[in-house]
Amino acid sequence: MHRHPLYNRRVEDRKVLSLASSNPPREEDHDLYPTPYIIIDEKYWIRYANAAAFREIDPDLLTGNNSTNRVNLLRYIKRGTTEFLDWIDSTTDSPLELRILCQNTARSCLLYKRSISEKDKALIHLNILIVDSQNFADADFNTHRLVFTNTQQAIYVADNNGKITAVNPAFCRMFKYAEQQLIGYNEESLYDTATNSQRRDEIKLNLDQWGTWTGRVVNICKDGQAIHTSLHSSIVNKENSDDYFVVNIIDDISKQLELELQLKESAEIDSLTGLHNRLAFNHYFTETFAEAQRNAEKLNLLFIDLDKFKELNDQFGHDYGDELLVNVSRRLQNTLKDSDFIARLGGDEFVVILRGEMQKETLASVGEKLIKALANPFKLKDLTYQCTSSIGIARYPEDALTAEALLQAADSAMYLSKNAGRNCCCFYNEEAQKQFHSLAEQRREIGNALEEGNIKTFFQPIHNLLTGKVIAYEALARWIYNEDEIRTPASFLPIIENDTLMIKLGKQVVTQVYQLAGILDRMNSSTEISMNMSAIQLRSEQLISHIESLFEKKGRDFCNHIHVEIAEPLVFDHDPVIIQNLQRLTDIGFHLTLDNFGKGNSSIYTLKRIEFTTVKIDGIFLESIGREESQDAQILTGLIQLLHNLNVRIICEGVESQEYVHFLLDRGCILAQGWLFSEALPKEKVLQYHRKFA
Repeated sequence: MHRHPLYNRRVEDRKVLSLASSNPPREEDHDLYPTPYIIIDEKYWIRYANAAAFREIDPDLLTGNNSTNRVNLLRYIKRGTTEFLDWIDSTTDSPLELRILCQNTARSCLLYKRSISEKDKALIHLNILIVDSQNFADADFNTHRLVFTNTQQAIYVADNNGKITAVNPAFCRMFKYAEQQLIGYNEESLYDTATNSQRRDEIKLNLDQWGTWTGRVVNICKDGQAIHTSLHSSIVNKENSDDYFVVNIIDDISKQLELELQLKESAEIDSLTGLHNRLAFNHYFTETFAEAQRNAEKLNLLFIDLDKFKELNDQFGHDYGDELLVNVSRRLQNTLKDSDFIARLGGDEFVVILRGEMQKETLASVGEKLIKALANPFKLKDLTYQCTSSIGIARYPEDALTAEALLQAADSAMYLSKNAGRNCCCFYNEEAQKQFHSLAEQRREIGNALEEGNIKTFFQPIHNLLTGKVIAYEALARWIYNEDEIRTPASFLPIIENDTLMIKLGKQVVTQVYQLAGILDRMNSSTEISMNMSAIQLRSEQLISHIESLFEKKGRDFCNHIHVEIAEPLVFDHDPVIIQNLQRLTDIGFHLTLDNFGKGNSSIYTLKRIEFTTVKIDGIFLESIGREESQDAQILTGLIQLLHNLNVRIICEGVESQEYVHFLLDRGCILAQGWLFSEALPKEKVLQYHRKFA
């Protein structure tokens, strides 16, 4: 087959305006053009035909460029010869629809024309588009053609060998190609390496099995620019053939991805502090840990918890707490490197991820640097506030081999810092972790005992040594562990002293005290009842409100028989929330008793700062009475005399013998409690005891 001399490289880059004005493709590629086109002279003799014309219309369209056996186009026009002659001589750019013999069968075709010249000879280029029912119904095809041409979605069609057979204008605009530069080329040139790998595997598998695939890919434009797109591919089978086309619809999703990235970043940023949030931490930590495992790298995790943050919120309000969190975040960022990952997990919990190998001493130095930075006073609006922190450090792979275990190790190390007195930094310790788990199991057991009602409120009587009468009862918790064992508070309260279980236990004790006080009131008894309250209980709005809801309605006279016992260290803490809640209790009529006076850091300042009506002297001073080498008797004598001078009622604990009674009476202490009189009694036995000694 001879190629027409007009089809040379000089026409390769001519701009394509439409099918009617299309330039032929490059010389080496023109036979790949998917639609038939021919060149005729002014007498309608066919001077040239491409491969598609031979294939679709007639293999014998011409036998050679110089052949005397040229074929006249008019012989192929089955219907519409007059219209063709009028159209070919007109200046219109509109296509003409004719019935043309194609492989000896009349088929509807659309003809597009363009005038060209060769050596001053006028020639006509005709592009023939077969549109009859063998491909589409006429009306449907016209609709499809209009959609294909005018849609803003980029569309291209490839054959089953991956050769591009058709593209629409939107595709050319997106990929910056002219149409003739794409026809016949392999579609792999449109995708990046990763997408081509995906196409050979996942996409081809789905097309073979389901006939369709939709997903996100990366396309490459003519200028090398990579664009993120959404690709929808569908197979269209040829009639009466095993061959098929793949129709590919492409949408540029670059802006959508930018928006998604912005939304993702927004979703992963803590709105208060601007740090990464828990969601971002989970994503980053999962990826970083997996990378550390693959590359045999080190990874270090620091958990940071602010000390007594709740007290700041309770005393000054959440605005001050939020201001503190913002300032803490800034100090963390200023203290650490830009490459270090910092996140706020929620509340007052922060976490830092340090990648790479770091000596233990270096990590300790980082931890101490953070402790020091956070310990400096903060300016919170009109308040200067000093905050401390507790930091736990865990290392991969030294402390844990899984991501979850590393998180638990850092959390455990942080609690070691809390237990060590706060404002310090601790590394994960396996032995301490075992103890931690043991305590957690014990807390769980205590919680179950509370839930099942096995921790009950007992009452130990307090007697007047002169009259022998009972003047008060102290409410004490007892754990009915089994039929043979009753556990005292010393065996389980230290385990839950900083746990919310103490709030639950406190509500139970308060309720039992209220019930017994009601019974004694109905008996016209003036006997008092005291109950111990710990720091976490005195800070609990829930518990204080529960007390107020029960007792306020009974009146001040009823409440005057209730004493709240607090340990001296609570007063030394100068906790404003505790001081405020003690005032609320005294406002409804409760009295305050200072417990364990003389044990630990006793101070007269304590009695001056808070109005206690009763002081309990710890029984430790009675244990060595009678021993010549002991000075406890002199100390106890001095304490009793001091308290008498302060006009405070004195109760001595731990009285277990008559010798102790005589010693106390000789020094003017007439109120005491201890096993000499009675152990703590269950509520059902209190009334019997009361009738005997009231």
